[in-house]
Amino acid sequence: MRLSATEDVPDDRLAMLASDLRELVQVDVDEARTGYKSVEPPSWIALLERIPTWAAILGPSAAVFLNELLKEAATDTYRNKAAIGRALAKPVVAPLRAAASAITRFRKSRERTQIQVGVPAPDEYFGTRLRLEGQDEDSIAVELALFIKHAGGIQAVLDDVQRDGKHVIGQITLTLLPDGTMQAQWMDGDAEISTTKFPPPAP
Repeated sequence: MRLSATEDVPDDRLAMLASDLRELVQVDVDEARTGYKSVEPPSWIALLERIPTWAAILGPSAAVFLNELLKEAATDTYRNKAAIGRALAKPVVAPLRAAASAITRFRKSRERTQIQVGVPAPDEYFGTRLRLEGQDEDSIAVELALFIKHAGGIQAVLDDVQRDGKHVIGQITLTLLPDGTMQAQWMDGDAEISTTKFPPPAP
């Protein structure tokens, strides 16, 4: 897994996150940093890995977590703290819990810095990224689990873009909607915006 960041993020914070995640996967910290010339430059880190590796790391634990959550929480599924906590406490969900805990620890040390997860495709630099909005372990676990659940749809978009020879300008942006739907959006070479939505997990 490649861990990239803007130049304002301290080395020790990146090292801490990489160390926390290495119980799950090998993490390589990108020595090249992104810099911006602006009054208030953006601050972000990005954890980028190929879909098969994401699936191997978190696939089984994310599947169990979502199955338990959807089985228990009939309403307001992805904000039901009690149900999320019980699903996250299952022993088999340990990898997802560990990843969410590592990211939460970083979040608390760098509140200003955006945290993104994604795939280094169709472009190694921009990639396909989801910005994690959660502020605590429970909400970040939900976002990670839904990201993994939608991995097949994300891969299908990447395959279509590559097969059709479409040129993507910048990054493919992923957004999670409140009901668990994921939206993928990008700009093509003709400056046209393309949008695809993946339906929420079924209970």
